[in-house]
Amino acid sequence: MDKNEARDFVRSELKGHGKLLHIGLMGSKLYGTDTEDSDTDYFGIYLPSLHDVFSGEAKEVITFNTNGNNTKNGKDDCDIVVYSITKFYKLLQEGNFDSLEKLYSVLKPHVIRHSIIDYIDPKEYIGSVLGYVNNLKVQSALKAEKIRELSLLSVKMENFEKYVPLNEIERIKLKEFIDSFIDFETYGFNHIRKVEVRGVEGIEILGKKYLGDIKYGVFSNVVFDLMKGLTKNNRNSYNHQKEKYNMIRSMSELLTLIETGDLKFPIKHAEYLKKIKVGDPKISKLQLKEDMDYLIMRLKEYKVDKTENQELKIKMSEVIQYLYNSYDDIKE
Repeated sequence: MDKNEARDFVRSELKGHGKLLHIGLMGSKLYGTDTEDSDTDYFGIYLPSLHDVFSGEAKEVITFNTNGNNTKNGKDDCDIVVYSITKFYKLLQEGNFDSLEKLYSVLKPHVIRHSIIDYIDPKEYIGSVLGYVNNLKVQSALKAEKIRELSLLSVKMENFEKYVPLNEIERIKLKEFIDSFIDFETYGFNHIRKVEVRGVEGIEILGKKYLGDIKYGVFSNVVFDLMKGLTKNNRNSYNHQKEKYNMIRSMSELLTLIETGDLKFPIKHAEYLKKIKVGDPKISKLQLKEDMDYLIMRLKEYKVDKTENQELKIKMSEVIQYLYNSYDDIKE
């Protein structure tokens, strides 16, 4: 679906509920980091009808997706996210960098951009971006810790099974394994521990309890499935590389905006970022860490506290009022 088709589709979906103000690319095809397998992502901004606003039926966010199979998008699929103008401006006021990035992708003469852009200080978005980066780093470390603990537990289970005849594995209870595992604390577990529920000893693993009277074979399958689920997106996977790519991309974009006063698309260093996204073996873990540390250090040099920007708030209100006054004449 190209931009014109996306525009026509959204306009037909909004008919009677509002006016489309803008539609444009977002994601990898905007950044210039798309590959031959990339899908197409669009974002839109619309002005809800006054009827929907006063009746409480105005939607803040509307999503459309051409893939109805609940599977990962292919290159022919398309996602569209449409924000109401009030929701979009609210996200900007809250320091949402994703929204600031979208604002800069809107063509410069557009009223929803040029009327407010001079009242935005990009340095106030540093906290949001660094918080996003830190959150991804914490999630990655947490996943690595869970994998480590499950791996140790699996080794203990393998050692336990060496002393159990094959014809008895299906018969024995989990309790027999628990009794053989002398000290969970010795292994520094944070996500696996012994528990007691209604007088029955068991194991809590990643927040879920398994009583000692269930069959050991059932528990063994649980551990296998948990391990499989965590390691399918491990450090060398596309998803992990994409996390690194998103962290470095967002910090690099914000630093460029702060230092140049503008954000252009395709973004700076798009080819290098694409290599990070696809896991180019020529880019080492050390290089990625150095890039991350450098960007974090530079952004911290500029960081300011987020404050309530009354001038920006007033300008946004004026734009929305202007749009409603011009409702019948609006053309995207």
